[in-house]
Amino acid sequence: GGTSDAGTGDGGTSGANPPKPNVMLVVDKSGSMHFPIDPSNPSCPLGCGPSPATACPSSCPTRLQEMKVAMGQFLIEKGEIARFGLNVFPDSSQNVCAQGRVVHEIRTNTDDPIALLGAAVTINDTLQQIGQPGGLPASGGTPTATTLRALETNAGLLATDRANLVLLLTDGLPNCNSSLSPTTCACVPGANCMASNLNCLDAVASIDAIATLAGKD
Repeated sequence: GGTSDAGTGDGGTSGANPPKPNVMLVVDKSGSMHFPIDPSNPSCPLGCGPSPATACPSSCPTRLQEMKVAMGQFLIEKGEIARFGLNVFPDSSQNVCAQGRVVHEIRTNTDDPIALLGAAVTINDTLQQIGQPGGLPASGGTPTATTLRALETNAGLLATDRANLVLLLTDGLPNCNSSLSPTTCACVPGANCMASNLNCLDAVASIDAIATLAGKD
């Protein structure tokens, strides 16, 4: 797993109480998040992962589980430091490669620490339910580029008086770009790109999307 971040401008002012930054958490909930953090862990059966028939046991830490642990601690302990929002991808209610959707908009009407912590707790509740009954499903591909591109015009990231940040939490290997050629693309390991070019590694477009966000004024 891993994280990366992209700013959308420097923003902010100096002072005793500088404006809290706007931060959109962009969380990968693709099927690959069910794979183990460490496949060599004795608690992880060989080949366990996304398939319900071969799901990893609770004793085997998965990418999704570790993300929940890390973000749960952070949001509960530090939720008042920013105005957080949550975008999850893919939007598998549409299709396996649908760009992400914002499930919690950034609260742009307050810097009150109690209100911001409350919003962070709500976001954490949604995160902890990913992949659980009644929660958002953890399945599908990794449409990183289109998800980030859609945030270029998100109202919560357009402030001129403070920093606007995007925090991407993903296990990497973006795909879902139908414009790539299966005969020339790098294929995501373990996938068949000749069967579907959506399995092509979409690194260039994803890096470009990050650069565009980082370069916004």
